[in-house]
Amino acid sequence: MIRPLITIPVRYLRRALAMTAGCLLSLSILGGVSAAYNNLDNQCGIWAGGGYTYKWGTSINPAGNWAAAFVNAAWNWDSHYSQIWNYYSSSSQAKYDWYYNQYDGWAGKTMLNCGYGIPDGTIDDFVAYGNLYWENDNGYTTWKYNTAGHEIGHTYGFGHSTATDSIMRVQLYLGSWPTADDSAGIAAMYH
Repeated sequence: MIRPLITIPVRYLRRALAMTAGCLLSLSILGGVSAAYNNLDNQCGIWAGGGYTYKWGTSINPAGNWAAAFVNAAWNWDSHYSQIWNYYSSSSQAKYDWYYNQYDGWAGKTMLNCGYGIPDGTIDDFVAYGNLYWENDNGYTTWKYNTAGHEIGHTYGFGHSTATDSIMRVQLYLGSWPTADDSAGIAAMYH
């Protein structure tokens, strides 16, 4: 007789299924972005005008490959979805930048500043980072491009996706363009 590696009592499986069903029902009632998105990671909302201006942070090299990755990834989002936009402005509060951390395990990160004025539920500004530990500024790689595209998705207010072909997937998605799942998210949020 072969013994299973892990034995899970049925009561725990029932509880897990009930919790999963409850979460899915809550998302459908609340009108989640799309079936795959978990917008609890980004609770700010959206940009009131559908987009934003950005500038370079103090650490990033504006002529470097991380900057090029952010610009090209932003173009991928903007050129396919007329509801959203972004462009460079030296007076912007929002920034693309980089950081170095070998311990946090993230290829990039984005921090949003939520608007609490009128209209409520909007994003005021952000800092989107690429992690130099995982990918330095030398050379242009698909991995860097994918990371920049993922972080730009967060700047628009998108949480993580469970769809395996989404650029907003937590684990690295090997495509560098937003996909049908991402398009559904944009249509739901920026209608």
